[in-house]
Amino acid sequence: ADSGNSINRRYRSFFLRSPITRTAFFLDRPGDARFDLFSPEEETLVVEVDYQIGREPYPRFGEWMERIVRETLRKKVEIRSSQDSKIASNTAFTDRELRKLARDTRDPVLTKNNSYLHILYVSQSADYLSNTGLVLTDKDLFVFSDGIDELTDSANARSLVEESTIAHEFGHLLGLEHVERDDCVM
Repeated sequence: ADSGNSINRRYRSFFLRSPITRTAFFLDRPGDARFDLFSPEEETLVVEVDYQIGREPYPRFGEWMERIVRETLRKKVEIRSSQDSKIASNTAFTDRELRKLARDTRDPVLTKNNSYLHILYVSQSADYLSNTGLVLTDKDLFVFSDGIDELTDSANARSLVEESTIAHEFGHLLGLEHVERDDCVM
């Protein structure tokens, strides 16, 4: 339902506090898992990274994630990264294909951890061609390598764009919206 309706405004945050009620009511929008991510019961955020052939994360990815998670959640990070053969060699993915891809590539053992994040590096969004990243669900973050490559040929600049894309999209997973400030990643 529309996020502005009266039931969402009154009760959504109550239902979001439990993974069981989120599942029962199909609550999987960006930001819906924020209570799991911020939970003090879990000291470590498990980050599963799957990537399309030729679309590996920048070598400093682990360093960025450790800093972003430490500064926002005050947690440690455990990263599991792999090139996933289940990711087709598409040049672009629709939102529907991205949602299916996220479901198909999640490691079921890792998803049992309430403090879990899934990052997928793929070519490009078919629905938002200029995007460098996107979140469509409560625990999946997409990085579009081709979108980042189109912005710059400089390895240093690419690194900065990739890092800020991850920080921005992670902000959406924490429930943050866009703001009009030049000094804010959101």
